[in-house]
Amino acid sequence: MAISLQALVAAIQGDGRAAEQGARRAEAVIPGDPEVRLTSASQVQVLAALFRDDVRRAVHCAASADEYAAEMLAAPRRARGFYSPVQVPLVARGRSWGLRALLAASTGGDTETAIEQAEQMGAAASWNRGCLAYAEAVLAGHKGQTDRATSLADDGAAAFAPFAPWWNNLARRLVAEAALEDGWGEPVAWMHEAAAGFTATGHAQLASACRGILRRAGVPVPRSGRGKAQVPPQLKRLGVTSREMDVYLLVARGCSNAEIADRLFISPKTVETHVAKLVAKTGQAGRRELVAHAARNSTA
Repeated sequence: MAISLQALVAAIQGDGRAAEQGARRAEAVIPGDPEVRLTSASQVQVLAALFRDDVRRAVHCAASADEYAAEMLAAPRRARGFYSPVQVPLVARGRSWGLRALLAASTGGDTETAIEQAEQMGAAASWNRGCLAYAEAVLAGHKGQTDRATSLADDGAAAFAPFAPWWNNLARRLVAEAALEDGWGEPVAWMHEAAAGFTATGHAQLASACRGILRRAGVPVPRSGRGKAQVPPQLKRLGVTSREMDVYLLVARGCSNAEIADRLFISPKTVETHVAKLVAKTGQAGRRELVAHAARNSTA
């Protein structure tokens, strides 16, 4: 399981090759063990594909894990490898079960069966609860139960709150198009937030996918990394870019980093980086001085 966790880290980083190698190493430790095979096929490989925004590959990997899931559901607990009856439910609450249900919901699969299997294995709490809530939201939305779907999406976000933000962003990226089509939740706000979050963590393909969803929804989306503002000659000579000029103009208006991030659809961390570069390029002592400099020189 330790090797599987190493593979999982590689998967989240989008390193499919390292994730695949780790999964093979884990399977070699206990050959034929259905739990290890399920982890490597339905968790590591699926996540490696999803963090590269290769949903088709993720679906393929999830489908290949169905036989392992069936083995686990059919086998008596005492026969499940080295796990005791007490330990099995803890292992079963691994990410593979909730993730398979979420993936089924987002791609038109058999969501109800996937949710039922997850619940059978005791995987209906914590991280998995977030996946299952979003999967149930998609089902409710398809039935026209928009209020219930929105409430379930809120439950999913609450379940993911203790974990890294990318998990909630990933779930929302998977269900956003269904939410847009069926009219529930806040998919536009979700995709703005997710695009900024994925950009900040270096998941460029996922950020691009979120912006693509916004464009298909008819929402104007700034091009990633490029600003709209014209850079005056005196600032251009200092090396200020158009995106930095966007930030500069908002700094001149007294906007906070969070407000700037919201307006430009980037992360607060990215705003901090732009502000630091502006401070250096304009020769100011810090942000306060930059604000005064921008107020004097801004034409906005």
